[in-house]
Amino acid sequence: MWYGETHYFKIKRDTLDYLAISSMGGFDPKVMVYDDFYTLVDRNDDVDPNSRGAIYTSGKNFYCQFYADRDRYYYFGVKPALSGATGTTTIRCVIDNFHVSDYSKLVSGINAVKNGRIYYKDYTNLSYYISIGAAQWNKLGQVQIRHRGAGDRTDLTLNLFYDKDSIVAYTSKHWLKGWSIWYNDYYFQDMVMSERLKTVMHEFGHTLGMAEFSGWDYCESYDNVMVQGIRSISKLGPADIAVYRKLWG
Repeated sequence: MWYGETHYFKIKRDTLDYLAISSMGGFDPKVMVYDDFYTLVDRNDDVDPNSRGAIYTSGKNFYCQFYADRDRYYYFGVKPALSGATGTTTIRCVIDNFHVSDYSKLVSGINAVKNGRIYYKDYTNLSYYISIGAAQWNKLGQVQIRHRGAGDRTDLTLNLFYDKDSIVAYTSKHWLKGWSIWYNDYYFQDMVMSERLKTVMHEFGHTLGMAEFSGWDYCESYDNVMVQGIRSISKLGPADIAVYRKLWG
Protein backbone atom coordinates (compact mmCIF):
# COMPACT_ATOMS: atom_id res chain seq x y z
CA MET A 1 0.00 0.00 0.00
CA TRP A 2 1.37 3.43 -0.96
CA TYR A 3 0.74 6.92 0.38
CA GLY A 4 -2.33 8.45 -1.26
CA GLU A 5 -3.98 5.10 -1.91
CA THR A 6 -7.17 4.36 0.04
CA HIS A 7 -8.48 0.85 0.43
CA TYR A 8 -12.21 0.65 1.19
CA PHE A 9 -14.04 -2.04 3.15
CA LYS A 10 -17.68 -2.46 4.10
CA ILE A 11 -19.54 -4.24 6.86
CA LYS A 12 -23.19 -5.02 7.58
CA ARG A 13 -24.59 -6.71 10.68
CA ASP A 14 -28.04 -7.95 11.60
CA THR A 15 -27.75 -6.73 15.20
CA LEU A 16 -27.23 -3.29 16.70
CA ASP A 17 -23.80 -2.93 18.28
CA TYR A 18 -20.91 -0.60 18.81
CA LEU A 19 -18.03 -1.73 16.62
CA ALA A 20 -14.33 -1.02 17.04
CA ILE A 21 -11.95 -0.96 14.07
CA SER A 22 -8.24 -0.97 14.78
CA SER A 23 -4.96 -1.62 12.99
CA MET A 24 -1.58 -3.04 13.85
CA GLY A 25 1.24 -3.46 11.44
CA GLY A 26 4.29 -2.23 9.63
CA PHE A 27 3.20 1.22 8.43
CA ASP A 28 1.35 4.26 9.74
CA PRO A 29 -2.32 4.10 8.63
CA LYS A 30 -5.36 6.26 9.25
CA VAL A 31 -9.04 5.50 8.81
CA MET A 32 -12.33 7.24 7.93
CA VAL A 33 -15.68 5.53 8.69
CA TYR A 34 -18.85 6.40 6.71
CA ASP A 35 -22.45 5.26 6.97
CA ASP A 36 -24.59 4.26 3.99
CA PHE A 37 -25.55 7.92 3.43
CA TYR A 38 -21.81 8.63 2.97
CA THR A 39 -21.78 10.70 6.14
CA LEU A 40 -18.51 10.66 8.06
CA VAL A 41 -19.11 8.74 11.30
CA ASP A 42 -15.61 8.80 12.80
CA ARG A 43 -11.96 9.11 11.86
CA ASN A 44 -8.63 8.44 13.53
CA ASP A 45 -4.93 8.68 12.77
CA ASP A 46 -2.69 8.02 15.79
CA VAL A 47 -3.92 6.17 18.89
CA ASP A 48 -3.96 8.13 22.13
CA PRO A 49 -2.28 5.92 24.77
CA ASN A 50 -4.82 7.18 27.34
CA SER A 51 -7.87 6.30 25.23
CA ARG A 52 -9.89 3.12 24.96
CA GLY A 53 -8.05 2.44 21.71
CA ALA A 54 -4.96 1.47 23.71
CA ILE A 55 -6.78 -1.75 24.65
CA TYR A 56 -6.61 -2.83 21.03
CA THR A 57 -3.49 -1.22 19.58
CA SER A 58 -0.91 1.51 20.15
CA GLY A 59 1.21 4.24 18.63
CA LYS A 60 1.01 4.92 14.90
CA ASN A 61 -2.10 2.84 14.33
CA PHE A 62 -5.77 3.78 14.26
CA TYR A 63 -8.76 3.00 16.45
CA CYS A 64 -12.40 3.97 15.82
CA GLN A 65 -15.46 3.01 17.79
CA PHE A 66 -18.84 3.71 16.21
CA TYR A 67 -22.54 2.93 16.56
CA ALA A 68 -23.56 0.44 13.86
CA ASP A 69 -27.32 0.21 13.45
CA ARG A 70 -28.83 -3.10 12.42
CA ASP A 71 -29.20 -3.95 8.73
CA ARG A 72 -27.17 -0.95 7.51
CA TYR A 73 -23.89 -0.86 5.61
CA TYR A 74 -20.85 0.97 6.97
CA TYR A 75 -17.75 1.74 4.95
CA PHE A 76 -14.25 2.47 6.13
CA GLY A 77 -11.32 3.70 4.10
CA VAL A 78 -7.75 2.98 5.18
CA LYS A 79 -4.74 4.86 3.82
CA PRO A 80 -1.13 5.49 4.86
CA ALA A 81 -0.68 8.66 6.88
CA LEU A 82 2.89 9.36 5.76
CA SER A 83 4.40 9.87 2.35
CA GLY A 84 6.43 6.90 1.15
CA ALA A 85 4.95 4.45 3.65
CA THR A 86 5.04 0.84 2.50
CA GLY A 87 4.35 -2.53 4.05
CA THR A 88 1.33 -4.30 5.48
CA THR A 89 -1.03 -3.81 8.37
CA THR A 90 -3.62 -6.00 10.07
CA ILE A 91 -7.13 -4.57 10.42
CA ARG A 92 -9.48 -5.93 13.05
CA CYS A 93 -13.18 -5.21 13.60
CA VAL A 94 -14.81 -6.36 16.87
CA ILE A 95 -18.02 -5.78 18.82
CA ASP A 96 -17.21 -3.14 21.42
CA ASN A 97 -20.23 -2.80 23.70
CA PHE A 98 -18.73 -2.10 27.13
CA HIS A 99 -19.25 -0.66 30.59
CA VAL A 100 -16.59 0.34 33.10
CA SER A 101 -18.61 0.38 36.33
CA ASP A 102 -19.49 -2.55 38.56
CA TYR A 103 -22.36 -4.31 36.80
CA SER A 104 -24.29 -4.72 40.07
CA LYS A 105 -24.56 -0.91 40.32
CA LEU A 106 -26.02 -0.59 36.83
CA VAL A 107 -29.03 -2.89 37.31
CA SER A 108 -31.99 -2.47 39.64
CA GLY A 109 -33.17 -6.04 40.17
CA ILE A 110 -36.76 -5.30 39.08
CA ASN A 111 -38.34 -4.77 35.67
CA ALA A 112 -41.72 -4.51 33.93
CA VAL A 113 -41.04 -7.29 31.41
CA LYS A 114 -43.51 -10.16 31.11
CA ASN A 115 -42.87 -12.91 28.58
CA GLY A 116 -40.51 -10.69 26.61
CA ARG A 117 -42.97 -7.77 26.31
CA ILE A 118 -43.84 -4.48 27.95
CA TYR A 119 -47.24 -3.14 26.90
CA TYR A 120 -47.80 0.54 27.70
CA LYS A 121 -50.83 2.80 27.75
CA ASP A 122 -50.06 6.38 26.76
CA TYR A 123 -51.79 9.31 28.45
CA THR A 124 -49.33 11.92 27.14
CA ASN A 125 -48.94 14.10 24.05
CA LEU A 126 -45.48 12.63 23.42
CA SER A 127 -46.43 9.64 21.28
CA TYR A 128 -43.93 10.55 18.53
CA TYR A 129 -40.95 10.46 20.92
CA ILE A 130 -42.31 7.48 22.82
CA SER A 131 -42.64 5.34 19.69
CA ILE A 132 -39.12 6.24 18.51
CA GLY A 133 -37.64 5.72 21.98
CA ALA A 134 -39.26 2.31 22.30
CA ALA A 135 -38.03 1.38 18.82
CA GLN A 136 -34.41 2.07 19.80
CA TRP A 137 -34.61 -0.51 22.60
CA ASN A 138 -36.67 -2.88 20.44
CA LYS A 139 -33.84 -3.06 17.89
CA LEU A 140 -31.84 -5.04 20.44
CA GLY A 141 -34.31 -7.82 19.87
CA GLN A 142 -34.95 -9.64 23.13
CA VAL A 143 -37.65 -7.46 24.73
CA GLN A 144 -40.34 -5.58 22.82
CA ILE A 145 -41.87 -2.38 24.22
CA ARG A 146 -45.26 -1.99 22.54
CA HIS A 147 -48.27 0.31 22.65
CA ARG A 148 -51.15 -1.55 24.26
CA GLY A 149 -53.60 -2.93 21.72
CA ALA A 150 -57.09 -4.32 22.09
CA GLY A 151 -56.94 -7.35 24.35
CA ASP A 152 -53.40 -6.67 25.56
CA ARG A 153 -52.58 -6.32 29.22
CA THR A 154 -51.26 -3.00 30.55
CA ASP A 155 -47.79 -3.32 32.08
CA LEU A 156 -46.93 0.38 32.12
CA THR A 157 -48.71 3.73 31.99
CA LEU A 158 -47.13 6.90 30.56
CA ASN A 159 -48.19 10.19 32.10
CA LEU A 160 -47.54 13.95 32.14
CA PHE A 161 -47.27 16.32 35.08
CA TYR A 162 -46.22 19.97 35.41
CA ASP A 163 -43.96 21.13 38.23
CA LYS A 164 -41.13 23.66 37.92
CA ASP A 165 -39.66 22.47 41.22
CA SER A 166 -39.55 18.75 40.34
CA ILE A 167 -37.32 16.52 38.21
CA VAL A 168 -37.51 16.04 34.44
CA ALA A 169 -39.03 12.55 34.58
CA TYR A 170 -39.22 9.51 36.81
CA THR A 171 -40.28 5.86 36.78
CA SER A 172 -42.08 4.16 39.63
CA LYS A 173 -43.58 0.81 40.55
CA HIS A 174 -46.62 0.84 42.82
CA TRP A 175 -47.53 -2.39 44.62
CA LEU A 176 -51.15 -2.07 43.41
CA LYS A 177 -51.14 0.23 40.35
CA GLY A 178 -48.02 -1.26 38.76
CA TRP A 179 -45.38 0.52 36.66
CA SER A 180 -45.66 4.12 35.52
CA ILE A 181 -43.48 6.75 33.88
CA TRP A 182 -44.06 10.46 34.53
CA TYR A 183 -42.71 13.20 32.24
CA ASN A 184 -42.53 16.76 33.51
CA ASP A 185 -44.11 19.00 30.86
CA TYR A 186 -42.52 22.06 32.50
CA TYR A 187 -39.18 20.90 31.05
CA PHE A 188 -40.42 19.08 27.96
CA GLN A 189 -41.94 22.26 26.52
CA ASP A 190 -38.46 23.77 26.09
CA MET A 191 -36.47 20.65 25.23
CA VAL A 192 -35.29 19.93 21.69
CA MET A 193 -36.20 16.69 19.93
CA SER A 194 -33.05 14.76 20.84
CA GLU A 195 -33.31 15.82 24.51
CA ARG A 196 -36.90 14.55 24.67
CA LEU A 197 -35.89 11.32 22.96
CA LYS A 198 -33.00 10.76 25.36
CA THR A 199 -35.32 11.24 28.34
CA VAL A 200 -37.90 8.81 26.93
CA MET A 201 -35.22 6.16 26.27
CA HIS A 202 -33.79 6.68 29.76
CA GLU A 203 -37.10 6.01 31.49
CA PHE A 204 -37.79 2.96 29.31
CA GLY A 205 -34.38 1.68 30.41
CA HIS A 206 -35.60 1.65 34.02
CA THR A 207 -38.58 -0.52 33.05
CA LEU A 208 -36.09 -2.93 31.46
CA GLY A 209 -34.27 -3.30 34.77
CA MET A 210 -31.50 -0.73 34.50
CA ALA A 211 -30.45 1.64 37.28
CA GLU A 212 -28.85 5.05 36.89
CA PHE A 213 -25.45 4.76 35.24
CA SER A 214 -23.86 7.26 37.61
CA GLY A 215 -23.37 7.56 41.35
CA TRP A 216 -21.03 8.95 43.97
CA ASP A 217 -18.27 6.43 43.17
CA TYR A 218 -18.97 5.45 39.54
CA CYS A 219 -20.15 6.86 36.21
CA GLU A 220 -20.39 5.66 32.64
CA SER A 221 -19.58 7.96 29.72
CA TYR A 222 -22.10 10.68 28.90
CA ASP A 223 -22.99 9.19 25.52
CA ASN A 224 -25.13 6.62 27.37
CA VAL A 225 -28.82 7.36 27.81
CA MET A 226 -28.91 5.76 31.28
CA VAL A 227 -26.66 8.51 32.66
CA GLN A 228 -28.91 11.19 34.15
CA GLY A 229 -29.27 14.68 32.72
CA ILE A 230 -30.85 16.60 29.86
CA ARG A 231 -28.61 15.94 26.85
CA SER A 232 -29.04 15.67 23.09
CA ILE A 233 -28.81 11.92 22.43
CA SER A 234 -30.80 9.99 19.84
CA LYS A 235 -29.20 6.54 20.10
CA LEU A 236 -28.12 4.08 22.74
CA GLY A 237 -24.58 4.14 24.10
CA PRO A 238 -22.10 1.27 24.47
CA ALA A 239 -22.87 0.71 28.16
CA ASP A 240 -26.63 0.85 27.50
CA ILE A 241 -26.24 -1.97 24.99
CA ALA A 242 -23.73 -3.97 27.05
CA VAL A 243 -25.90 -4.00 30.17
CA TYR A 244 -29.01 -4.85 28.13
CA ARG A 245 -27.16 -7.82 26.58
CA LYS A 246 -26.19 -9.09 30.05
CA LEU A 247 -29.75 -8.70 31.29
CA TRP A 248 -31.65 -10.07 28.31
CA GLY A 249 -29.21 -11.76 25.94
